[in-house]
Amino acid sequence: MADEIVIRTSDSPAKELRASRAVLAAHSTVFKDLFSMPNTARDAFVEVAETVEELAPFLSILTGTYDEPLELSVDGWVHLARLADKYDAKIARSIVEGQVSRLLKDNEDEALTLILASYIRDADLAKDAAFAFMFANDADCAVIDGFEISADLRRRLARWCTLVSEHAQRFAYNVPEYFPTCGKNTGCSDAAAKAACYEGIFAAMRDTESINHYNPYSYRIEACINRSRLCKAHADQVLKKIRAFEGEYRDEAPPFPA
Repeated sequence: MADEIVIRTSDSPAKELRASRAVLAAHSTVFKDLFSMPNTARDAFVEVAETVEELAPFLSILTGTYDEPLELSVDGWVHLARLADKYDAKIARSIVEGQVSRLLKDNEDEALTLILASYIRDADLAKDAAFAFMFANDADCAVIDGFEISADLRRRLARWCTLVSEHAQRFAYNVPEYFPTCGKNTGCSDAAAKAACYEGIFAAMRDTESINHYNPYSYRIEACINRSRLCKAHADQVLKKIRAFEGEYRDEAPPFPA
C-alpha cells in the first residue's frame, strides 16, 4: 500500500510499526513536514528515537485505534505528553490536557500533574498545575512520590516562583477595604478586621524567603485574626473574603514558563 509507512523503533532489535502517512501527517505537523521532504517522501520507512512501548499508545491516538477511556501507566502518560509535544500532535495533546484537568479536579499526584502540564500549551492549565504542586511541595524538590522532576522543569518552576512572589507583593495593595463586623463600638469592628488583615499581609510580604505561593496572605492573616477581638462568625467571614482575594491573586498570576 503506497500510503503505508513503516516506523522503526529504537528497541534492540528494532520493532516495526505500520501506519498511514496521510493519517500521521493530518495529526502531526512534524510527520507532515517529514513526509513532505524530498529525501523522505518516497521512503518506505522512518526511524524514531522511541521504543515500541513508548510509541504505540501515541500512534494509536493519531490513528484512532485506542480504546476509551485511555488507560496508561504513570510512565505511559509522561511518554504520551512528551511525544504529543515533540511531534506537535494536537489530538494527543488534548488527551493529555484532559488527564491534567482530571488530576487537578481530584487533587492527587501533583508532581505527575506538573510534569504532564509542562508539555502542553494551555497556559492556564499549566499555571493551575504549578500552583497545585507548590501547595503540596517545595520548589527545589528533585523527586516527589517517585516522580523525578527534571532539572529543566525545576529551573522553570524556580523562575515562575520568582515571578509569582513579585506578583504577590504587588497584588497585596488590592486587599479588600470592607469587612463585615459587629460594629465600630465593639471589639469586633471594621478597624479591627482591617488591622488584622494589614498586619498579616505586611508580615507575609516581609518574609519573602518562605512565602506560600498558593495562599500568601491568609495563613498570616489567620494568626492575626486569632489574636484580635473579632467574633468567631465575623472572623470566619473575613478569612473567607481573604481566600476569595487569594483566588483572584492566582487568577491574575503570571503564566507558567513554556
